[in-house]
Amino acid sequence: AQAALTKGESDQSSRITSQSSSLEDSIVLNSLRKEMIDPKAGKKAAEDHVESPKHRMDLEHKAKMAEQKPLKDKAQKSYEAKLMTAANADGQRAQMEKKLQELRIQKTIDGEKISAAFLAKKMAEDELEKMKKESLESRSTPSGDEYTAQLEREIEKVNCDKLAVHHEVLSLKKRIQSELAQKAESQIELERLRENAKEFFEAKLSAEANDVD
Repeated sequence: AQAALTKGESDQSSRITSQSSSLEDSIVLNSLRKEMIDPKAGKKAAEDHVESPKHRMDLEHKAKMAEQKPLKDKAQKSYEAKLMTAANADGQRAQMEKKLQELRIQKTIDGEKISAAFLAKKMAEDELEKMKKESLESRSTPSGDEYTAQLEREIEKVNCDKLAVHHEVLSLKKRIQSELAQKAESQIELERLRENAKEFFEAKLSAEANDVD
């Protein structure tokens, strides 16, 4: 009786194994049939299995881009602001350069005027000395009174001209001093604009570096 029971259990186990094997064969067969009916389905499953790491990398890349977008937007706004500042600085720097050039030209003109004024002053002084000498000589002659009076009037005129030249020289000197002070201020402003341009260039490089990242 025990042998019969053992044989029955063995037969039952064989049937279960056979049924399991048949079920697996059936699943494989159905899969093959499905692939034969729709070859793309099997190919798609294989591609999905292969592309899943790539898909994961794409998602990670998109997430990283989403994180970087606010930073890039901020960098872009900063770059645009610096660009506007640099444009204004370029315009101001061009005006400063033009003003400095005008001051250089004016300084040359004023220098020529001062030289001419000093020459006129020297000529007036020489003429005055000559007239004084002639006046002294004319007094020794009886008919020299009228000539002496004329010379004295001319001497007075030369003195007035000499005084006018002196005032003109002083005025030119003050003007040159004022222009030199303006030039110094312009040089300081120009240096400030150059520093702004340098900061803009560095900000531009930083923004471009962030954009590349």
